[in-house]
Amino acid sequence: MAVADRRVEADPIFVGEGDIDAARALVEEAEEAELFLYPGDQHYFADSSLPSYRAQASTLLIQRVLDFLALHHNEAKPRRRNTGAVEAGRG
Repeated sequence: MAVADRRVEADPIFVGEGDIDAARALVEEAEEAELFLYPGDQHYFADSSLPSYRAQASTLLIQRVLDFLALHHNEAKPRRRNTGAVEAGRG
């Protein structure tokens, strides 16, 4: 399974609480993982309704998410399994 994390490099929630260390460790240990750090210090930089909104970083974030989903969408599909249910009109 692929993992991608996108954060602001000086986010007090992400950095201040130690989550950045956990994210870096995950990237090191996972077979396929990415950690993207965007410049700034505001947690909600992609919300255009807030003063912390950063258009350029938000555009890049959205493109990277779309690229990630396009690359990995088949991996996330649930596998069908036989539940033993009887189809209507049979049995």
